[in-house]
Amino acid sequence: MRMHFVVSAVLAGLLVFLMNAMVQQDSGGANTGIPTVQTFDYQMMNLDYMQYDANGTPSYRLLADSITHFPAPEFNTLNKPRFEILEDQDIVWTISANSGRTEDELFSGEQRVDLEDSVVIHGLDSEGREVNIYTSNLRVFPESRSAITDNNVRITGENSNLTATGMTVDLRSSRIRLRTNVRGTYGIQEN
Repeated sequence: MRMHFVVSAVLAGLLVFLMNAMVQQDSGGANTGIPTVQTFDYQMMNLDYMQYDANGTPSYRLLADSITHFPAPEFNTLNKPRFEILEDQDIVWTISANSGRTEDELFSGEQRVDLEDSVVIHGLDSEGREVNIYTSNLRVFPESRSAITDNNVRITGENSNLTATGMTVDLRSSRIRLRTNVRGTYGIQEN
C-alpha cells in the first residue's frame, strides 16, 4: 500500500511538471529544456545589401544566397554570405563563409555577424601585401570594421604562412593581431 502511494505521488509530480513545461513553452515562459521550434517570418533570396555611412558613401556590401529572418528573439540566418568592406568605393576586404547569423550586439547595439564553416578573409595587410586568412568561425562588426575569432587561423601571403590561435583584425587600418601559439614560415621568392 505504501509503495503504491509513493509511485502515485511520483507519477502525479511528473505529470504536473510536464504540464507546467508545456504551458511555459506555449506562452514563451522560462527555459525548461524542452526545445521549441521557432518559425521565420520572411526569407529573401539573392540578397544584395549596401550600407552607407553618414555622408552617403558606401561602407560595406553584404551578399548572400538567402537570408531568413526570425522575429523572437530577433536574428537572421545567412546562406553563403559574402562581405565586401569598402574604402573610397574600392573593395579592400572580402569575407566569405558557408553560413552566418546576424543580430544586434547586446551592449553596443551594433550589428554583429557570426560567420561559420570555411571562413575566408581576403585583402591587403597594413604594408599593402595581399593576404588570405582561413578560420572556422569569425565574428564581424561591419560598422566598426573589426573582426575577431578565438579559433585557429591560418594566414597565407607573399612567401609566408602563419598559424595561430585567436585573432583580431582592424579592417580600417588593415592590422592583424594574432593571440597565441603563433607559428610561421617565411621564404624568399626567387626570380
